[in-house]
Amino acid sequence: MHLKFHHHILALSALITLAACADPLDRQVQLSGPAGANFAADQAACRQVAKSYTDERARRGTYAGVAVGGLAGAAEEEDLEGALIGAALGGVIGRAEAEAEINEDRRAVMLRCLQNKGHPVVG
Repeated sequence: MHLKFHHHILALSALITLAACADPLDRQVQLSGPAGANFAADQAACRQVAKSYTDERARRGTYAGVAVGGLAGAAEEEDLEGALIGAALGGVIGRAEAEAEINEDRRAVMLRCLQNKGHPVVG
């Protein structure tokens, strides 16, 4: 395996690790006015609602990443080992990207939930 390919693997691992640390549900909520008396309890309840939100993007992202990564790995290494490594990395990347999108959707669900409870949430 080429040394260049190993560097891609290490860099990619670092990026995925950093992306996994930033959960949008934990970011501070921006308000356009004072928080109401029930804000903390409502935020906890809305966070639980948002955590239950799922869709099929994570699975589809994994499959797409496997396909693209396998092709890229095969082109880079010109052998089965390169294709397998590329497919594995592509699957991880595809899944991570889809999960990041879903996590942003979960934040939007939490914010809408808080707005529906009467809190002056702007972001």
